[in-house]
Amino acid sequence: MAGIATPEFVYGSANQNIQYFVPDEYIQGVDTTGSESSVVSKITSNTLITLTPNRLALNLGEQYDRAITITDTAADSGGPSQYKIVFSGGTLFNVPNVALSTMDTGFLSKDDLHLVIDNLYVTGFSLANNNLPTRGHVNYNINSYPHQQYNANFTLHRRTYTGTEAQIGQGSLTYEARSGLRLWKNLYSNPYSYTDITNTATQLETEYYVDYENSTNQLRVAEDWVSASSDLQTQHAPDIHARIEAPSDATTFAGATSSIIGTLHESINGKHLFDVNDNFHIQQKATYSGAKWPTGPWFKPKEELNTAPAQIEVRLKAWTDWGVLLTSEILTLNSDTSNP
Repeated sequence: MAGIATPEFVYGSANQNIQYFVPDEYIQGVDTTGSESSVVSKITSNTLITLTPNRLALNLGEQYDRAITITDTAADSGGPSQYKIVFSGGTLFNVPNVALSTMDTGFLSKDDLHLVIDNLYVTGFSLANNNLPTRGHVNYNINSYPHQQYNANFTLHRRTYTGTEAQIGQGSLTYEARSGLRLWKNLYSNPYSYTDITNTATQLETEYYVDYENSTNQLRVAEDWVSASSDLQTQHAPDIHARIEAPSDATTFAGATSSIIGTLHESINGKHLFDVNDNFHIQQKATYSGAKWPTGPWFKPKEELNTAPAQIEVRLKAWTDWGVLLTSEILTLNSDTSNP
């Protein structure tokens, strides 16, 4: 928690009062509390929610307290006072284009001001603005990757019923970054070359390769941190959940028996099956074996039976524990018949 509470306000006591945020492209995400099937249902019905610090904390299984609660009791004889919070200064606002969804609340009742605070979120971090937060590598051996933190300073003002205005407090909030997701195409011909295809309709050819681990093109989902290294294999792998849909038969993939939708740790491998083409599946490997560090799940189209090459159009949907959602464009996948 940054700052010290005063008799006029108190900070939230949960999780050191850290306020999480995500890049603009991912501000509309999913409530990940509840069962895996309930999350899939929300994604399928496009039931999205703004990923405020409140929602992000709850998605991560943490308790959330309001960041700032007004406790001042001063009042004129005519009625209660009103309050406003003005944000200005701090490392958060030193980043170009970055602000909070409300920088000056204007004078409001306590209840109305608390409602604004409960729904406050960071804006301006985005791919378009080229200012995504970084994530450090403290110790590869223990998988320690600290999240970037920023502080946002504020002042608290009171206006009494008779119109007397005064600044009655000041403080600072700590904001901590959580990433979005990107989909990458990795070519066997250049294993250290990645093409971002998150928003691109594309075709993945693999039928002329043999070995899954070392001799095929891959699809890969990873966090979208900016890194000091251009090698995407050094990016940290979160718990990423994935679902693959064939648009012509979306109901096929409602359950885990049709498509792997569980948390994808490094040790979990499997395949996504498609009733619309029983010769075809997508091999899933929780991390690429040739990578030096965890990289997130990899996918490869495969032939279920050793017959003619199969082709299918699919969308890949992936989401994180904190609620960021990725939906790819249509991917035309050609199977590998040589190693079913």
